[in-house]
Amino acid sequence: MQRELGLSVLLVHHTRKNAADGVAAGQGLRGSGDIHAFGDSNLYLQRTKEQLILSSEHRAAPAAAPVYLELVATDAETTHLEVTAAPDDDTERSLEERVLDLLAQGRVLTRASLRDSLAVKNERLGTVLESLERGGKVGRTPSGWKRLG
Repeated sequence: MQRELGLSVLLVHHTRKNAADGVAAGQGLRGSGDIHAFGDSNLYLQRTKEQLILSSEHRAAPAAAPVYLELVATDAETTHLEVTAAPDDDTERSLEERVLDLLAQGRVLTRASLRDSLAVKNERLGTVLESLERGGKVGRTPSGWKRLG
């Protein structure tokens, strides 16, 4: 149909809510794996916290870099998606750096609020906090963790 009529076929589908990190987005599609195999080019729109991320897969080419989008709704008649600059890529920054950033400017945060903000496992966060504490970069207070120095 595509070749005979010179058109594109668009299939809209949804993914699992709890797809594992590091797995290709197409592997998270609900139902048969045939749906993933059907597409020559696949686009995936994913929400993470306050971000919308558009990623792609293509059968015969490497994936392009993800595109970050924001829903702009200043006027109901002109609501649209707008490309935004990529946020600081937290996956490229160490967890230690991210913890220190959150504790900047005298902020004191509980371990639970740090864990929620960073979306990391409690054990991993604990290891990082202990390392930063041994290094004299953070300290524990009765109301939470704070940056030192």
